[in-house]
Amino acid sequence: GDFHNCSKWGARNDDLMKQIEECIPDGSNDKTLVVFTMGGNDVAKITQVGAEADADEVAEGYPESWALAESSIGYLEEAIGWLTDPTNFPNGVYVVYANPFEFTDGTGKTGACTPQSSLNIPGIGDFDLSFLDFGVAELAGYGEWENPDALQAIIVWMLEEYMRIAVEHQVDLVWMLEHFCGHGYVAAGDNADPETPCYQGPDAEVWFDVTCTHPNAAGHAAIYELMKATIAE
Repeated sequence: GDFHNCSKWGARNDDLMKQIEECIPDGSNDKTLVVFTMGGNDVAKITQVGAEADADEVAEGYPESWALAESSIGYLEEAIGWLTDPTNFPNGVYVVYANPFEFTDGTGKTGACTPQSSLNIPGIGDFDLSFLDFGVAELAGYGEWENPDALQAIIVWMLEEYMRIAVEHQVDLVWMLEHFCGHGYVAAGDNADPETPCYQGPDAEVWFDVTCTHPNAAGHAAIYELMKATIAE
């Protein structure tokens, strides 16, 4: 019909332009709406690399993680530039994208992601996780950073770049991280820390599933409402 889903699971920003070109290789003469969320897997990779940094890299300020962040922003800007080029969409294009969320509520405490009391497995039912004494984040490769403030600085810089690109290219940006902050594993759930900057009170629910990085049903519903409101406006 009039709408196409061209996204591929697990991509990072370095694959965004490729996916766009496969979806609409010649642009379009119709007025077009493009909606996407990209960057979460970039943040995940940056987090993994920084956790593995040796003493020299930490002392140098995590240059490898910074390089990944900078290249991620470069790929994003290339894609937005192509989408907003009037030669590709002579009758206009609306672009709505979102900045990437993360599960530490702005703290950089990657070890905060821990199993919930139970996990519902489709076709099997609830699986008791209460006896497990480990952080899911560690199994997923999200070890603790020697300097969590450096991770926070990288994420803040990326958010500012996402906004800069939106302003300069006159497209719409959904502030997804800002809305998810307070619904991660530090500020919400059984082990919520009231001193966390994003803390929203004892009734705030976690919007992430047990993988740490992906939204649960409540998180997906929140993303849908954010996108719908932006597009409607």
